[in-house]
Amino acid sequence: MSNYKVPVGLHNLVGNTNLGGFTSTELVNSQGRGKVSDSNRLSRTNDASEPSFSMPDPLKTIINKYEISKPMAKRLNVLRDYEIVIVCDDSGSMNTRDGSTQCTRWETLRYIAQIVMEIGMVFDSNGVDIHFLNAATYKNVKDSTVVDKAFARSPSGYTPLTPVLTKIFQSNLAKVGRDKKLLVFVCTDGVPTDADGNESIPELQHVMEKVRNVSTTYVSFLICTDETETVDYLDEWDREMENIDVTSNYETERQKVRKYRGSRYRFTFGDYVVKALVGAIDPEIDALNEPN
Repeated sequence: MSNYKVPVGLHNLVGNTNLGGFTSTELVNSQGRGKVSDSNRLSRTNDASEPSFSMPDPLKTIINKYEISKPMAKRLNVLRDYEIVIVCDDSGSMNTRDGSTQCTRWETLRYIAQIVMEIGMVFDSNGVDIHFLNAATYKNVKDSTVVDKAFARSPSGYTPLTPVLTKIFQSNLAKVGRDKKLLVFVCTDGVPTDADGNESIPELQHVMEKVRNVSTTYVSFLICTDETETVDYLDEWDREMENIDVTSNYETERQKVRKYRGSRYRFTFGDYVVKALVGAIDPEIDALNEPN
């Protein structure tokens, strides 16, 4: 298991499960006796509708380590039916520091990739593929310490997302008839570019709509910036394209979720990563940041 620790700049966000002096249990109890409130409806619904499954010990360790809530943890079981591919934006802008985190986008992404890798290895016996836009690809990774090696360098270059996704969408992992579908987890902080640094949103849109097989390939986009205007195109795709989900950076996403689920809704950093990972394949998780 990776020895990488929580980035110092994330300490004010990660692991803070108490809100306003309440514990998570007290928050549920304070919502009203005998009523299902917006802030715990997902939990009540999951307990009733989700089939029970035997949680493997490695997953229990991950859930405790990253303070993932029980309802969100249950949703991870769907990953048994998917091959997982991570795509990491390693362009120069990932050196930027965002919001109140006081750490770079690259440092935050490294921590998120670590969590996703640990979760993915529980469900995908073939290992998890990690693609970078400007560096080598790591295939069938079964050891989360690889994340340390992959992120040891500094990010640089442009954002050639289109050719990377084209290659993945045309790979054997995306073919019809396989026993598993494909989940592509894309982490980026801006618009795609060509080899010369020119914006190439129309080209990427073509790949998403014409090259990607919607029936086999699901795409979860994670926005690695608080400059949301730079990724407005993704929000439009989230509304219009099938089998994709878009998740903002943690602070922005938490605000969205609590806007619609209640100000006391428990949404840890671990819950956030789960939402970002399975949002494209789980409609209820996808809708967490939307009106009922």
